[in-house]
Amino acid sequence: MPVALRPGERWLLDFLSDTFGASRKFRILTVNDDCCRENLCQR
Repeated sequence: MPVALRPGERWLLDFLSDTFGASRKFRILTVNDDCCRENLCQR
């Protein structure tokens, strides 16, 4: 896979998950810029 040389050339998508207390689970989709490792969005 080619290396991203400029911001906006390639984005990374990832799901993060965690729990609140004993039973409340949630998931977050994160969008990161691969060149500068900036977090662009969390949903």
